[in-house]
Amino acid sequence: MLLVSSSRVCAERVTATLDADQVDFSYDRRLVSLRGNARVDSQVVDDPTRFVRLNAESIEGDLSRGRFELIGDVRIVTPRGVLEGESAFYDTTTARYSVRKAALMAPLTELVDAEVCGYAYAREITGEDEVVYLVDARFTTCDRANPHYALEVNRLRWNTEAEQIVVEGGGIRLYGVRIPLIPGLRHSVAVGAEEAPELLPVPGYTDREGLRLGWSFVLGEPTADIVGRAGLGLRQRKGIQAWAWGLADVGNLETRFGATVRENNYEDIDHVVSLDRLPEVGVHGSWDIVADQRLSAGITLGHYRQHAEDDVPGVSDDRVLLEAKLHGGAERRGTPGTSWWWVRGSHAEYADGAHYSTVGAGLGGATSLTPWLSGSAELRHHLTDGASPFIWDDIDIETELSAESALRFGPDWGVRLAGRYDLDRNELRSWRAQLRRREHCLTYTLGYSDTGDFLSLGIEINGLFGSEEPPPQRCAEEGPPDYWGREDRAENADSPKSADDRE
Repeated sequence: MLLVSSSRVCAERVTATLDADQVDFSYDRRLVSLRGNARVDSQVVDDPTRFVRLNAESIEGDLSRGRFELIGDVRIVTPRGVLEGESAFYDTTTARYSVRKAALMAPLTELVDAEVCGYAYAREITGEDEVVYLVDARFTTCDRANPHYALEVNRLRWNTEAEQIVVEGGGIRLYGVRIPLIPGLRHSVAVGAEEAPELLPVPGYTDREGLRLGWSFVLGEPTADIVGRAGLGLRQRKGIQAWAWGLADVGNLETRFGATVRENNYEDIDHVVSLDRLPEVGVHGSWDIVADQRLSAGITLGHYRQHAEDDVPGVSDDRVLLEAKLHGGAERRGTPGTSWWWVRGSHAEYADGAHYSTVGAGLGGATSLTPWLSGSAELRHHLTDGASPFIWDDIDIETELSAESALRFGPDWGVRLAGRYDLDRNELRSWRAQLRRREHCLTYTLGYSDTGDFLSLGIEINGLFGSEEPPPQRCAEEGPPDYWGREDRAENADSPKSADDRE
């Protein structure tokens, strides 16, 4: 065993412990060669939580530059996750690495009671800082060598800091069946998003539209300063639906610009309004005030066209909207034991001279009544002045109670109900229901909403989309499952045997 010390920068010292069956070390050139059960443990002296553990059959290293080449049964352990592969390069000074025939396990995000881990297997994995690139890869959150589902992609970009995954090419494998993605399109998966991305055309049905399919994808390179997204929907009775958005961050401000054609807007209680934004531009900011209070504000300008349909009038007008919102309490609304509140004000000016102002407030909380029943509710009240030419822009309920409940039937089945009750008119204005079936890391859903008579099918990834907790997962020290060993065994079993082997 050999203990050496080096300095990356003047204010930071790193110690490295080297061990192997055979150790060759050059003190003048600070080169090391390790053979047989080779191990390098590197750690920042002043911060024990920052460490790297390298294991391989053999390791060649330059201690003066902090660079190592690893060959055979490679294993790299860091606080951010575990990497395994056939061979690898690792730079301890920049945390830059490249691993061939690799397996990766790293946390995606932390929940209250569980951690969601991502598992990736690729012909090559490279990474630096917070971004990981995978080539010819399989990605999943299922901790099994034969996962229930996986993204099989040509290229995958994983930003661990922004908690975003961008995939290009390939397909989705569900229970051994591979469903190809649309060639040439990039798809974005944002961790913690309320809804899953439309990687596949999951069908839905409404009396208004008939059968419908939808996709969403990324525009341009994900490394660009401007993040672009677009979507396309095909509907049996209402034709094509399309949208495109671009986002650019400037300090604490977010600039958003884009356009939609035949967008479905659900802001109105009794109607699904077909709307065009041609185009819309907005600048928004968000600032922490104190503790759990946050202020957000912005301005939005656009030209809008509301399509005439049934008893919805056709309207076309320009609008400038100023809005601000102060909210506090729980960030993840609906989690049992949490509460929240908000105050919001807005003012809209229209090109025809009309104006519409609102001031509103809300108070809500969530609780778990029994192990199989939980729910949340929010009381809202609005004051309005003026009139909006658009149905979707008008607040239709002055005082309302919005509530949701989740009912479980054993560990696998559940039902969710939600509704909005108009306290002034003393009537239920809208409701929706969803039947849910959980299976390990996936949850299948069948839902209905009376707004638009919308029947939908869906698949959620537990811990990433929806609110289902992820299944118990292996810890970081155990690393990813033996995916490559399983693949090699399957390949050898399928290959024809020679005459000698048959004898």
